[in-house]
Amino acid sequence: MASTIRHNRARGKHQIDAMSEIVIELKNRNWRNSRVAKELGMDEEEVLRLCQISGMENLFSDKDFSRAWESSDVAESWENLTDEIDNDLAMTFRTANTSDSSRIFHTYEKWECHKAGFYASNFEGKNAEECKKAYAAFLSDAGLFSDTLKKVTSEWTHSCEHYLTNTAMNRIAWLGQAAMCYATGVPSKYCSGFNLLTDKQKDEANLVALDSLNDWLLENAKDPVDMNEALSLGRQMEIY
Repeated sequence: MASTIRHNRARGKHQIDAMSEIVIELKNRNWRNSRVAKELGMDEEEVLRLCQISGMENLFSDKDFSRAWESSDVAESWENLTDEIDNDLAMTFRTANTSDSSRIFHTYEKWECHKAGFYASNFEGKNAEECKKAYAAFLSDAGLFSDTLKKVTSEWTHSCEHYLTNTAMNRIAWLGQAAMCYATGVPSKYCSGFNLLTDKQKDEANLVALDSLNDWLLENAKDPVDMNEALSLGRQMEIY
């Protein structure tokens, strides 16, 4: 199975949904993420993305993240949670932003970005360096970037609702990656091409994305945000 996948990837003939199903099959056979990545010629981030596409429950289903146990094994050691736990402590156990009543969720098959190849592992006809340079060229053209963002926010309805209502993520980054994928088909995997820009170009691209985000928020009866809120600083390491 692994040999066939490596062969298909080398030829650029693999399909993202099929790849996702195979990764989950291997994880159901108790393969660690590191082994899946090694045998299929991926990095572990790509394995996580394929798991996410198949369903969030598969993200943490192996020994890399947790150990399986039955409730009967530890029932006697449980302690009742009481109101003596203060809110600050309780918040440390809360998954980011799942309780936000204004957040909109859509399952992946409705994401227009997914259908366009946003999560693809490569781009036929270009190698990694060429894709990164294409990212830089696209983002350095503020007019083209802005025009494409208008198309993304008007046409990718489900994707924008799912991602742009999530205040815990870097929405500036997602808009840059989404616009690039919309305009060129190059997937988000090569987003580090942003680092090829000058500081001035980075700032200009960020401002274009922020304007687009606030336009979308206002059109959807939501409050505009500043750059720090849009970047969700402290949660994200990269801009694009």
